[in-house]
Amino acid sequence: MAVYFATNDDRGRWDAYLDRYSAQPSMNYYVWKEILKKSYGVDTFFIFAENSAGEICGVCPGYFAKTPGGRVFYSLRFGLIADNASVNELFTFLIPWCKAQGATAAVISSGYTRVATSIEGYSKKTVCMGLASSEEEAWRALSNKTRNMIRKAIKSGLIAEYGLQNLREFYKIYRQRMLGKGISIHSYEFFKNLTEQLADRVELIVAKSSNEVIGGILNLLNKDCAIYPFQAYRTGTEQYAPTQFLIWETMKLCIKNGISILDMGESREGSGVYQSKVNFGGIPRELYYYTPLRQNIKEKSFCLAKIFDAVAAVGIARGPLFLRRKVGVWRKKHGRII
Repeated sequence: MAVYFATNDDRGRWDAYLDRYSAQPSMNYYVWKEILKKSYGVDTFFIFAENSAGEICGVCPGYFAKTPGGRVFYSLRFGLIADNASVNELFTFLIPWCKAQGATAAVISSGYTRVATSIEGYSKKTVCMGLASSEEEAWRALSNKTRNMIRKAIKSGLIAEYGLQNLREFYKIYRQRMLGKGISIHSYEFFKNLTEQLADRVELIVAKSSNEVIGGILNLLNKDCAIYPFQAYRTGTEQYAPTQFLIWETMKLCIKNGISILDMGESREGSGVYQSKVNFGGIPRELYYYTPLRQNIKEKSFCLAKIFDAVAAVGIARGPLFLRRKVGVWRKKHGRII
């Protein structure tokens, strides 16, 4: 078994390998290399293991970020996918290579699957919904409260519109909501590159009231699994129940396309967002992360990163608007991007 850096010549077989794991979100295909490079100019390295027959048997796509605490190698979310025998080969390669690249830390994600390794790690939570095969069954499976909220949205005149013609309006709403919460934001260029490069795997749904976009949800589709990493509504429109309306539209989209799993996104366990997903009918699920260079993190660098993060969050939420936008994107680029 050997480990290599993927090039464009490996694109076809890289994606073919991942097609075998269609019950996971499409957040690790080769096209992400181009999306990250074009959007943020970061150094991307897509690494794969190859068996003696010349077949790919494991992948780990990632990038370097210059964080306040030092240079960090992040895998993409759901990035590490490998046959058991390949996992240790990938980590054996990654650890000395990351050190040689001047990395102070590495964060590797294997998504829903806990891989067999002695590398130190931790887990977070996402919330997933198993979808029925028909809209009628899916509707009956929702709670009375959720159904009533969706009815309320429809009665108030909300209509759903599909298509990327509303991307800029959606981005404005997303930016406003995230900055208001002190959360770092992606650039519009990122959304534009993502939707162009993943055109056959992306669906933007917006909610309109009186022909005005008041909310949106950006879905990434795989054969058996969909995820909506970006969802937001305009402040002051809560009475229209746009969130419930948009999630229901996403469920209908998935059912129409034969998708059986809807990942509602990673959330902090116990938070309001997490609980709202559970109340909608989602089931908590573990996401696994590994920190192979954790022993190399210096206490001073770790504290510096924490302090900067706290100060940046305040600046994003309360500073002048033009500064908040710049700091929000800068902070995203200098940490975990996706």
